Amino acid sequence: MPTEKTVLLDGAGIKRALTRIAHEILERNKGVADIILIGIRSGGVFLADGIAQQISVIEGKDVPIGAGIWLRLHPEDAISSPYKSWVFNASTNRMPEFSA
Repeated sequence: MPTEKTVLLDGAGIKRALTRIAHEILERNKGVADIILIGIRSGGVFLADGIAQQISVIEGKDVPIGAGIWLRLHPEDAISSPYKSWVFNASTNRMPEFSA
């Protein structure tokens, strides 16, 4: 029995969607001031980066991207975190991994 696969978005469709999202963010924020995009591990990091790239194309300015947020879905997964701070690195315009 053959299985049919449906393509929801091709490469061009994904780019159009990211561009629309970038425009919405810029419109609601009235520009790039005070924007930091945070990606939820692991796919959200790629999404945040794609949106940041589109904002950079539209506005001509880089937007900081954060990564490293983990969602704990089960109470038994809750542990005390060894991480104390999350410091923005202005020289690279990126959020690093959590630093101890």
